[in-house]
Amino acid sequence: NVYWGNANSGTVMKLPLGGGTPPTTLAAGQNGGGEGPYAIAVDAANVYWTTLGAPVSTNGTVMRVPIGGGMPVTLASGRPGPSTIAVDATNVYWADGAGVMSVALGGGGTPNILSANSGNAVAVDATNVYWTVSKGGSGGGVMKVPVVGGTPSMVVAGAYPTGIAVDGTSVYFADNPSGASDGG
Repeated sequence: NVYWGNANSGTVMKLPLGGGTPPTTLAAGQNGGGEGPYAIAVDAANVYWTTLGAPVSTNGTVMRVPIGGGMPVTLASGRPGPSTIAVDATNVYWADGAGVMSVALGGGGTPNILSANSGNAVAVDATNVYWTVSKGGSGGGVMKVPVVGGTPSMVVAGAYPTGIAVDGTSVYFADNPSGASDGG
């Protein structure tokens, strides 16, 4: 399947890779009006997404719904504009105005702050969470921190990265060589 969120209608949708109509609505009423669903991630059991919230500075959420549809579950709420999301076997990770955060797949409890340095895009592998940081004229880079927390470190400095992905051996990121800040 392919999964997507429609920020204007507030829906999370899926469609088989081979196409077909109509798409299946997995969740509706997810903070429409352009505020969410904003970013999306999928594992074998669930679809996860962020909503920016309105106002963006205080009311974002991290949500999940079973891959076959059902009742959406709030994993984290009251977040300052969560804009990116990644998932591994135990946690959901996102970046928002408070930093790079995590919460258990089941939700509940206070989100863990992995880094107070917020990011534009997040990816995760078996040992680390990676995120991109763009800082206007001073450059930015790709940061990482262990999934269990610890001291963040710079993987690549002086870049203006946007998107990010990881595999078993490498970190991949899109770089904006013009140096224009994208707000991270």
